[in-house]
Amino acid sequence: MALDAGMSVPSRSSSPGRRAMVENRRDPAVIERQFRILGGATDTPERAAIREETIAAILRTVDVPVLILAGMRDGVISPESTLRAARSVPWAKAVLFEDEGHFVTRERPERLATEVAAFLEELNS
Repeated sequence: MALDAGMSVPSRSSSPGRRAMVENRRDPAVIERQFRILGGATDTPERAAIREETIAAILRTVDVPVLILAGMRDGVISPESTLRAARSVPWAKAVLFEDEGHFVTRERPERLATEVAAFLEELNS
C-alpha cells in the first residue's frame, strides 16, 4: 500500500519509550530524555548476580573439552569473566595472554597456534 501525503505510518514500537522516541524524533527534549535513560544505570547488583548464575548454569552443562583464550588487556571481556567461564565449564582450560587485548588472533597468532596445538596434544595423550 502506498502512502498518500497526509497518511502516517502506524507505530509498531515494542515499548512506550521507543514509541515516544519514534513519534517525537524531532523533539530535542524527547531525544535528550531517552539518551539519559539509555546512559543511566540499568543493571542492579541483584540482576547482575542472576545473570552470572544463569550463565554459569548454562556453562556447567558443556560436556566437551574447551580451550578459552583471552587477553589480559581486553577492553571487551575482562580476565575475571574469562576465569569465571573457565571455572564453570567442567573440562575447560583457560590461557590468558599477558600483553594482548581483544584480538589475540591478530596480535599473537603464533602463540595462539602454539596454545591450540598444546591443548590438542593434551587431549590426545
